[in-house]
Amino acid sequence: MWASIVRRPFSRVRQKCKIKVLGINQWASFEEGTTCSLSTLVSSDIFPFQAPPRADLQNKVRAISAFCSKYGIDYYHFLQEPGIPRLFGDLEKYPADALGTVKRPHGGDMDGLDRTLCISSPIVQEHYRNMTRKFVREYPDVKGIWFYNLDGRGWLCTPELCERCKKICADSPANKYNPWETQALLISLLAETAHEVRADFDFRSFAAVHHKGGAVEKLLRSSSGYNSLTGNWNGSDHDIMVPDVAEPAPEFVVAQKVCAERLIPMVAYFSFNNLEQVSRSLPFPFHVCDALNKFKGWGITCINEVVGPIPEHNSINALVMREFQSNPDQSPEVFLPALAGRQFGEKAGEWMFKAWREIEKSFDVWNDMPDTPLSGSHFVLSVGTMDGIPMPILPDIAKRYNDFFLITLTNVEPNKADLLRKFTEKPFVDKMILMKAHLSQAAEHAEKAVAAASGKEFIGICYYEGASGRPTQKEYAELNYASIAIADALCRQRCNMLRAVHLLTEMENARAAGDDKPVKAKEKLYRELIRADIVVQEDFYRLLTSFSAMRPCYTRTSMTEREIADLLMTTKAKIDKLEEFLKTK
Repeated sequence: MWASIVRRPFSRVRQKCKIKVLGINQWASFEEGTTCSLSTLVSSDIFPFQAPPRADLQNKVRAISAFCSKYGIDYYHFLQEPGIPRLFGDLEKYPADALGTVKRPHGGDMDGLDRTLCISSPIVQEHYRNMTRKFVREYPDVKGIWFYNLDGRGWLCTPELCERCKKICADSPANKYNPWETQALLISLLAETAHEVRADFDFRSFAAVHHKGGAVEKLLRSSSGYNSLTGNWNGSDHDIMVPDVAEPAPEFVVAQKVCAERLIPMVAYFSFNNLEQVSRSLPFPFHVCDALNKFKGWGITCINEVVGPIPEHNSINALVMREFQSNPDQSPEVFLPALAGRQFGEKAGEWMFKAWREIEKSFDVWNDMPDTPLSGSHFVLSVGTMDGIPMPILPDIAKRYNDFFLITLTNVEPNKADLLRKFTEKPFVDKMILMKAHLSQAAEHAEKAVAAASGKEFIGICYYEGASGRPTQKEYAELNYASIAIADALCRQRCNMLRAVHLLTEMENARAAGDDKPVKAKEKLYRELIRADIVVQEDFYRLLTSFSAMRPCYTRTSMTEREIADLLMTTKAKIDKLEEFLKTK
């Protein structure tokens, strides 16, 4: 079983029917930038003062789900509840007995507090029954929902801040932002209500993701109505590689056990193709093979692909995923060189295979860490452009970086405090530099593949032909080179960012100790680093400028013309800020 969360506008849905031939039979979608709440799709008879549903989103969901149904693809909608009420209307209009308070692990006011709909409140429960019935009736082509909460814009009450929830949450600590008791109540309420309207409605829950230890089993056994569970092998965010030291998290194993007892699917979610942590359609075929092989050993038979392939890119990873999902034991050493020759031509294929090998080595740098920079939550280390490019390495970068790992992520996953601290230590920088070295070598090989590829011969395997037809081997080589070159350029920037973080932290510690001598020496090193980083930014600017002239842009550079223009503007602004800083002293 394969599914994709595809964060793309409906204008490309007709292209996405191509995913069927890649062995994908499900598609879960949410509109980027929305709250992923029922309130954006149906109106509430209980809280009629809420902002009306979004007509554009309603039309998109109906059209997408109908189109997927036509081609035999099950469409799921991504859902987060209970939504933060201020996002849907005047907070003052909600009855007092509908509201509760959450102490969030991130976000909220200055104290981390936010108001939320209290799921222990009878009027809120009736609100969700009303909304769920409407949703299931009004969107008949939606197969089911992926239910994910306790993050982003969906939060439960913290028991010590809500008298109603405090009475229900007798087992969870009073200060928990994610008490299992009220989450079990919400899952059961939504799932059972949906089944009252349509017995075959598929309710898929991420419930096990946000709980640790015994709370996971209590939650799963106390919840009713869900049709399947999903989660990552490490009990955390999605990834694009499975390190050699990896083992399934206890929470994941418990979820597998409960699913086996209830005879329902346990679905692992993973990213074999695209993730915000890497440049779009980056080829890393060796790790696609490796992950599928490890999943087989862990008894994982159902997988949700997060984000998914881009058909118009004819992604190398998607082609490999299709072949290895049914036969993960076959040899990559035999299959991948043949695939490279078929797609790029004999000589160019040899160079591109060498590039893939270097990318394998770059990912392997993290084989001794169970949690890696290639996880979706670690966006400050991204070598992709989805979450933006690195911030200028100005003096505030050290606090922002350290706070992210030592405060924000540690608050979310306190059990990983020791592991997260490793991201702020010196040896981690050395590993990033090694990753960069391999990515740079991969970019050199891929560029030679472009030079060797034919502009007249076409790629051997093509699931999507653009406006200009099937891509030539040279155009395809350009696409793959571009994604590798972007990853290389951004990894260089991240390495400079980490160097700056450590220099600035050391300077601050020396100042606090009243030792001026090392401060002055490190200030000099810091300014030299900024000058070096300006050169790196200028190199990136030139790379983007060369991409901006290529047509068709999206299938030769992996980015749209608008995206390249925005990156050029952002990079120019970074250079200006760094140069301005050098003038201040």
